[in-house]
Amino acid sequence: MITERFHYFKWLLIVTLIIAPVSLGYQLLHIMVEQHRLFAQIDHLARTPRQIEKNTLPYDPWRDLTPRTTLEERAVAQQLLIEAQRLAAATLYNPDAPRQLGRAAILAGRPDIAIAAFSDAVKKRPDSILTWFELGIAYEQLAPAHVIATLTRTQTDDQAWEWLSPQLNRQEWRLPVSAEPSDWWVPTEPVARTVVANEHLALRVTLPTAPVVLSFWMGKSTTQPATYQVMLDGEIIGSFALSSSGQAWRYGYIDLAPWAGQTVVITLQTNTLAAGWGDLRIVDPTAIDCLRVDCLHRATAAWRQGGFTANDFIHAGTVAFMRQRYDEALRWFERAESMGGDVASTVWYIRFVNANDRGALMQSIALDRGWLNIELRLRAWLRWAIFLHEEQRFVEVEQGLRHLIETTSEIEPRHAAILSDIYRQLALALWAQGRAVDALPYAETAVELNERSTWAHIHYGKILYFAYPERIDHVEQAFATALALEPSSSIWNNLIGFWRWVKDEERAKALCQQAQQQGLTEEVEQECRF
Repeated sequence: MITERFHYFKWLLIVTLIIAPVSLGYQLLHIMVEQHRLFAQIDHLARTPRQIEKNTLPYDPWRDLTPRTTLEERAVAQQLLIEAQRLAAATLYNPDAPRQLGRAAILAGRPDIAIAAFSDAVKKRPDSILTWFELGIAYEQLAPAHVIATLTRTQTDDQAWEWLSPQLNRQEWRLPVSAEPSDWWVPTEPVARTVVANEHLALRVTLPTAPVVLSFWMGKSTTQPATYQVMLDGEIIGSFALSSSGQAWRYGYIDLAPWAGQTVVITLQTNTLAAGWGDLRIVDPTAIDCLRVDCLHRATAAWRQGGFTANDFIHAGTVAFMRQRYDEALRWFERAESMGGDVASTVWYIRFVNANDRGALMQSIALDRGWLNIELRLRAWLRWAIFLHEEQRFVEVEQGLRHLIETTSEIEPRHAAILSDIYRQLALALWAQGRAVDALPYAETAVELNERSTWAHIHYGKILYFAYPERIDHVEQAFATALALEPSSSIWNNLIGFWRWVKDEERAKALCQQAQQQGLTEEVEQECRF
């Protein structure tokens, strides 16, 4: 009996040794086929926005992975995420599996899963610069786009409130970041934050009607324990503590939604001067997930780890800007700024272009540094001058454009047209102040820079009329040149209206007759009623 069992197990072992490799090989082949199919589907879904844009450029893996938005695409992305999780679990040693899981997670709108997956991927393939880039993107996507714009702005948040404390002890502290969650990649270098280290601080703020939170980082410069208290109108609304072993930044926030729209006094107290409040902000609640792990700092650190520089992102932003993909350009320039690149005015100007936000334009002019190129600076200043002219702030326009002209060098022929408009706006600002004689040289320069500019000739003629009325023949010549360049009804009406405004009906009637001879009787009918 024992002999029979021995022979049975012997043959079972032999058969197993023969069949097992075949079975294992089949399983591996099946997994490889499944992975190939999954990778292809993820790539296809990732490039869907480019197909919608009818973009004829080849697929570019460096363009951002973004969460899908339509119901159909979101359903596909969710299914891909489930499959990617299953395959990643089945192929623990495949360095590509966690990367594809990360990509699927981003498409499905799960940056938390993506971060953990890319963290695993860079551990297995630390030489993959594309994976480092995608890890940074995943961290960045913990925050909605409008929150990123707020967190990357160069102006300080304490402009939003009034400090009631007589003296502020501002310092810059460098402390390590906390390693949470444990399966996420964490940069090793400490983080520098602006800290207010006072035992008692008070500030008055009018809260917006939308819900907001008071956001801050707690840190200490010694190993002694520290306590933190937040009070609102004398009532404690939050308490925190750092132990003696805590030598890393700890994030905290207070929900201020119950006091929305009210003017309140917020008091911050600690038990020691060694305890500080870092990067105080009042922010949208949707920023918390990002701020809790300092996602933008980690994104920047991941890109640096992959070997990227600010100039790399500036180049990508320039390409997107030239193709009029302004949302994409803005993200690249914001990333470049986070990497230490000086593109401050460029970022603000593109925010203006995106949302027609005059405040953003004004900020770009106030900073007046970090322009992408000379042309962008000229265009921004020109838009600024036009807006201020509409508000009749002529002295400011004059001062600003004089400064612009004095500080602009290396003008190329391709800048002549926009520079002509700048000189014309300066001439108009001087003319509006009753200084036609001072304005005339700038109006002449505008014509010299761009002889094809209809409005340069029109404004030169009008300013010349008020500066030197005796040169009226030159005025008529300037108007004739403008009509030759653009014989539209609007130009005819503008010039007829000018002669009527200065009460020169003879010349107004003469222009009316010329317009009618050009077949514009109906178009100029209103201006030609005498």
